[in-house]
Amino acid sequence: MFYYDSSFLAKSSVRYYPGIGKIAECIQTVFINREDKNKEKKAEYMNIIQERQVQAESGEIPPIIIYPEGATTNGETMVYFNKGAFASLRGVQPIVISYKSLFPIKAAQDVLGIANHLNLLGMAGYFTGHVIELPVFKPNEYFWKHFWNEGKEEKWEAFARVVR
Repeated sequence: MFYYDSSFLAKSSVRYYPGIGKIAECIQTVFINREDKNKEKKAEYMNIIQERQVQAESGEIPPIIIYPEGATTNGETMVYFNKGAFASLRGVQPIVISYKSLFPIKAAQDVLGIANHLNLLGMAGYFTGHVIELPVFKPNEYFWKHFWNEGKEEKWEAFARVVR
């Protein structure tokens, strides 16, 4: 957070995590309810994300960090990306973070409850993280001509697939 001066897209329950929730609110995190199947609400989330992307591009607010997989992975593979970061077809900057530890505990897992996860992290000693910043990617005419399977996928799907 210090290095990138940014905000996040997070599931709504993060707002209620002790300490972390207050920090998330202070940095203008966008909270979404993943269980909400209401199409109008999902469209509202997409509009909020797009507005935040436009504001970040103009320098009005810090950029928003979105984990496009919607979750963390096992550190070995990447799952398919969700629509949120790609629906507006605006530029994205992929950033890869690789964690290492002396013990076989992964720093980025969300299969446990927050209390159990923090206990495991505390017992692991320390973690190191390697950050790889890739260039900003924004689709252009060349991209659509050569990488979009028109009629077989939506534009955002092509964008997400290629960034992945």
